[in-house]
Amino acid sequence: MKKMCMFAVFVLAPLFAQAQGVSDGGKISSVTSLGDVLIFSISGNKESGRPACATTRRFAVHGSSTHVQVIVAAFNSGKKVGSVRGLGSCSQTFDSEDLKWIQIIK
Repeated sequence: MKKMCMFAVFVLAPLFAQAQGVSDGGKISSVTSLGDVLIFSISGNKESGRPACATTRRFAVHGSSTHVQVIVAAFNSGKKVGSVRGLGSCSQTFDSEDLKWIQIIK
């Protein structure tokens, strides 16, 4: 029984885990409003772990999210992006990863 549990944890669990995108560095290069969703791109960044659905390499967030003000302010000021993490899903738009958190640096 113990071996079955170990098998499930180490072999099967990763199969069901979603890729959670990572983007480090760069600047927000474009901001687009689509209905009640804000979509943004980052240029000059390094990415890893992006889900297959994020074909445009963009991130998306609902317009009522507190992230919107941070994203727009960073875009307008040209500040650098420290880290961005995605949720591993594309529920806001079919081709942009849902935003989990964003860090803006000086």
